[in-house]
Amino acid sequence: MLPAKRESEPTPLTSGSTTWFARVLPTAFTVLAGSVTIAAWLDLLGDAPAPLGVKWGILAVATVGSAFLHRWGSRLRHVWRVGDTLVVGDPRRGIRVSLDDVVEVRETRLQSVKWVTLHLAHETPLGDTLRFVPRGREGWLVPWVASPVAAALRERVEALKSGDTPRKALP
Repeated sequence: MLPAKRESEPTPLTSGSTTWFARVLPTAFTVLAGSVTIAAWLDLLGDAPAPLGVKWGILAVATVGSAFLHRWGSRLRHVWRVGDTLVVGDPRRGIRVSLDDVVEVRETRLQSVKWVTLHLAHETPLGDTLRFVPRGREGWLVPWVASPVAAALRERVEALKSGDTPRKALP
């Protein structure tokens, strides 16, 4: 009896730093900002009590900063490629999205954190856009250079739409 044909192994498209930006950084900022806020309200930050306006200002910055970082980080996903399918979340049980459903591949430029945004033709349980930090170090050193992951995804999506095969495979 022949063994069942196995699906190709998932290829990670996401950088290992995705977890850092999605979970660790927002949590660390919230803990640090909360500690500073508590210290300000308990008058532990200097010799004299801080004015009430300063205390409220620190609280506002901590609240807005934490909310922004948690919202921004919650949009970042782990993404793998298996053939012409993207697997989002978990490489074995994650949400599967066909590359045929990708309408547009965009990437950020001139930012310290580069990410790729995939706009989808239909809604998924995660929404109609997928955002991830692509693997590779090029974006950190020279932010205006295109991500090889984004370029290969863009080429494959265009090839699928036109019915051609791409010149090079996804990384």
